[in-house]
Amino acid sequence: PPAQPALLWYPQSQAVDFPLLGSGSNSAVGGPVYHRSDFDNPERPFPAYYEGKWLITDWTRGWIMAITMDENGAYQSMEPFLPDLKLKGPIDLAFGPDGDLYLLEYGRGPYRRNPESQLVRIEYNAGNRKPVVQVSADKTAGAVPLHVQLSAAGTKDYDHDALRYEWKITSEGNTLQTYQEPHPVVKFEEPGIYQATLTVSDAEGAENSETVEIIVGNEPPVVSFDLKGANETFFFPDQTIQYSVLVTDEEDGSLGHQEISPAQVGVRVDYLSAAYDAKEMAPGLREADPLLSLQSVLANQLIDNSDCKSCHSVDTKSIGPAYQAVAGKYKGKTDATEYLIGKIIAGGSGVWGEMAMPAHPAISKSDVRTIVQYVLSLDENNKEHLLPVTGSFTPEIPAGENEQGKFILRASYTDQGHQDAPAQSASDLIILRNQVVPVSGADIFKELVLNHQIDPNRSTVTPKNSGSYLGFEKIDLTGIRQIGFATAAIPEARGTCGGIIEIRVDTPTGTLIGQTPPVMLTSDASGGQPPQVQAALASISGEHDIYFVFVNKESAHAVDQMQLRNIKFINQ
Repeated sequence: PPAQPALLWYPQSQAVDFPLLGSGSNSAVGGPVYHRSDFDNPERPFPAYYEGKWLITDWTRGWIMAITMDENGAYQSMEPFLPDLKLKGPIDLAFGPDGDLYLLEYGRGPYRRNPESQLVRIEYNAGNRKPVVQVSADKTAGAVPLHVQLSAAGTKDYDHDALRYEWKITSEGNTLQTYQEPHPVVKFEEPGIYQATLTVSDAEGAENSETVEIIVGNEPPVVSFDLKGANETFFFPDQTIQYSVLVTDEEDGSLGHQEISPAQVGVRVDYLSAAYDAKEMAPGLREADPLLSLQSVLANQLIDNSDCKSCHSVDTKSIGPAYQAVAGKYKGKTDATEYLIGKIIAGGSGVWGEMAMPAHPAISKSDVRTIVQYVLSLDENNKEHLLPVTGSFTPEIPAGENEQGKFILRASYTDQGHQDAPAQSASDLIILRNQVVPVSGADIFKELVLNHQIDPNRSTVTPKNSGSYLGFEKIDLTGIRQIGFATAAIPEARGTCGGIIEIRVDTPTGTLIGQTPPVMLTSDASGGQPPQVQAALASISGEHDIYFVFVNKESAHAVDQMQLRNIKFINQ
């Protein structure tokens, strides 16, 4: 039969005609058109809103779209279906006789066994909603006997129904204990792997469950850094930091007593670009193997959130070449990084065969650079970059990097396991930030006007009145002797006094540990940073919340003539 025009179309570059479909690798998967008449008394039919809509997905992009058509089947519009649902390789979808939508996820790697493959059932709930269950435990592993405080904190019901709680403690499919309360304490006396499952039901009988796993019989190790009295919040350029890593394990012994070999402990320091939020990344970094560079950890997170796995793997050829093969091909080529960045963003073909690499214009150049540098690093031996368990390092900001980045110290140890309990891992993480902190990076703002700039070092805050403040949480003040303030002049207020800045700890009215002289607002003829105003600090150490309070004792509003650009923590 003659070819028919497409209902919709999208290339590997950004879709112009249908922008919701995005860009990157594409592998279209058609799905069902919903018609209520196709079902014979279904238990959970979809709402009438979806009558006649066509559901489609894409194996590499992982979305589902609902397509609206007119009575003749011509395209009218599209919208995301469950946009928060993150799919890994959706390859088929169909309605079942119960009215539910079944979705088959193949996984991200082609032509191989993928552990993330699964069958998903999507139900429409037209009435009473199930409770949303949250479970946690104060300990998820430990030696026998092990006392665990289970918690249902965070569990809620959007219909505000009364809830019933039931915990079941099981092992190898056998139920050992049950509890009819939300927060029981459970005692485990035998080694093994246990599941603590909380089932919550509402007044209408709807129920939901969540499980937390408890490993009994092996106490997790304890890993920590000792920076030998150095500050654990800030690094100071060119000032060497002495450190040692401490490891103790109830079953294995300790590093200090030589029962644990230094070769079993991974230690690493990396520089994290200012483009990444270290606080947001901290949970993932604690779990990451220090054998992997920070760049590798970041790259793998970016790869997991992209379509890269659809065509590539680390060591096996797939649709495209293995990353290790790419690293070998471009080893020693000085222009390899920029060349590959351009190729990923713009797309290309012909280097590894006839299969084309799609363009990825939606990925930022900095993220592509991180991925490329990781791929090229696979030709190296990562173990060569590990640090000894005791030693020193001098923070040196890599060439071309923003000084507002951070140094990340990571150490981890995996124990030997014990009897019926598997091995446990533990880690420590220290994030050292630059001693110059832009005001835009503060955690707390009270009655301040923030003038936010693209360059955070040029952002300013202006207090609205006497008593306005900004604060930073959990700052190590060990060794900090002075604090410098870069004030910015307000043109019409030059030569006037904007007041003083009080430095207080723990609360905005807490202990006063220092204050500036009256801040005179002056212009800087060179056009650079205005001169700093410095305040000496009383002797203080340890971690505190720190507050900078703008005060003018003569006038409640004179401080609004003051602007602050950044704060410098000085250890000399």
